[in-house]
Amino acid sequence: MAKVYLTLLSVLVLALFSTNLAQKTRVKRQSLAYRFASGVEFVVPDLRESFTCENRDYGYYADVDNNCQVFHVCVPPAQHFSFFCPNTTIFDQRLLVCNDELFATPCREAERFYVINQNFGVTDPDKLVQI
Repeated sequence: MAKVYLTLLSVLVLALFSTNLAQKTRVKRQSLAYRFASGVEFVVPDLRESFTCENRDYGYYADVDNNCQVFHVCVPPAQHFSFFCPNTTIFDQRLLVCNDELFATPCREAERFYVINQNFGVTDPDKLVQI
């Protein structure tokens, strides 16, 4: 009888520990996607909320649907943050900065440079993605 109680007790403790561990290892979804400071409508008057970080590497992404006036930071597996560039600038995907439109990589080419995000965390120069 004592063995049965000990077995039940150990199963209960294991179940509680497993549940607690599972809760601690769950990914907390955090999204500040398309949450901007007031005044965004003056910089990006026709804001489209179509960009998603789903299945994307960690990195910075120009939002082509918003003429690259908006960019996003994706932190897999579940974080998405959105920002807008100052007036008269766009996000330059090749340089990963807001840049004057005259000097920036054209927005229509931004998606071609998304691969540059694969360089984050790379310590071996021979393994860097070249553009």
